[in-house]
Amino acid sequence: MRKKYVYDLPTRILHAGLGLSTLLLLLTAALAHLFYETGSIRHDLWMIHIYVGNIFLVFLLFRFVYFFIGPAHSRLSDLVKLNAWKAIVVSFCGKKARGPVNWPWGHHPVASFFYLGVYAAFMIMGLTGIILTRIQFDQGLVPEKYYDDLTWFIELLRTHEYIAWGLLGFTFMHLSALFYHRIKDKVPVFESMKSGYQYRPGANNEEDQN
Repeated sequence: MRKKYVYDLPTRILHAGLGLSTLLLLLTAALAHLFYETGSIRHDLWMIHIYVGNIFLVFLLFRFVYFFIGPAHSRLSDLVKLNAWKAIVVSFCGKKARGPVNWPWGHHPVASFFYLGVYAAFMIMGLTGIILTRIQFDQGLVPEKYYDDLTWFIELLRTHEYIAWGLLGFTFMHLSALFYHRIKDKVPVFESMKSGYQYRPGANNEEDQN
C-alpha cells in the first residue's frame, strides 16, 4: 500500500470541527422540532443550536483562511480540478470506453466537486443562520433593529432548512463512500483523518513518503 502525508494537522482539526458541529446542528434542530413552540426544552435546544452554530462559523472562517495560506492539498486550488472534470464528462459522453481518471494525491475529482458545493452551502447556511438568530431570538451579529422583522423570514427559514437537508444527504453519501472504499478497495481511508497520510494500492516509493 502506497502512502503519502497529505492532510496536515490544522486541516484535520478544521475538517473534524466542521463535521462534528454540522452533525450537532442537525441533531439539535431535529430534536427542537419534536417539542412545543413555547416549551422550555425546545428553547434550550435552540440555544444550544445557536451556540454550536457560532462554533461552526469560527471553524468555517478559519477554513476559508486556510484555503489560501495552508499547504498545497489544503488550498482551494486543490479542489478545482478542471482537466479531471473535463475528462470525466468526456468519458460519460463519449462513445468509446475510457479508463479511470488519474489524479495526483489529494481529493478525488468527483469528491472535490461536491466539496466545493458543500462549502458554498456552509456559507449560505451560516449567513441565513446569523440573520434568523436575530429575527427569532434577538441575538447575534445582525443589528437589533431586525428583531421580529418578518420581511424575509419565510424565505430565509426555507433556505436554511433546505440546505440542512442537503447537508444531511451529503453526510450519508460521504460516509457511504468511505465505507465503500474501505471494504471494496481495502484502503484505510478513515486513517487519513487520524494520521494525515493518504493511502493507495501499490508499492511505496521514496517520493510518496514525503
